[in-house]
Amino acid sequence: MTDENRGCKAGSRRHRRPRRPAGFLLRAALALASIVGAGLTAASLALPAAESPRTIRLLEIARTTHGRLIDHNGNHLPDMGDSIASASDLFRWDGSRGGPRVGHIWRLCILATRRTGNCAATVFLPDGTVRIYGYVDFDRAPDELAVLGGTGAYLGMRGSFTSQPLGPGSARSSDLVRLLR
Repeated sequence: MTDENRGCKAGSRRHRRPRRPAGFLLRAALALASIVGAGLTAASLALPAAESPRTIRLLEIARTTHGRLIDHNGNHLPDMGDSIASASDLFRWDGSRGGPRVGHIWRLCILATRRTGNCAATVFLPDGTVRIYGYVDFDRAPDELAVLGGTGAYLGMRGSFTSQPLGPGSARSSDLVRLLR
């Protein structure tokens, strides 16, 4: 037996879906693609444009002539596994003359040998911090380390940090920070 109104068997409560026109799926796919495209366009406009490389020149003056040795084995000599902590003040630098103080740097180096180590440093500047890390040979200059990021104006930055002593045994160095976003 069939139902008079729907052409279904009596007692069957199945509902038949109405047939859609042939171009329906194509129109739905195009509508979805245009919505996604508009969303991606809006998102890309909301992101800041890529910045050009930024260079910061600094004069670094150590607060003491030697870093503080953290002597883990108690022999009062720098050995593998010992640490050296140091701090320096940073001044604006044009390559020949220092300007006003603009910040400071703290570093901690874990010695791999008596003359080399893995160093981590944080440069504190008025508009944020820059995080630096790298392997340093204390007898060789200049030191070039990686910029791993930062805070404030330096959030998401990467680049390099180069430090060149201004003479043998000097407590002063010329620092160059090259940043990319």
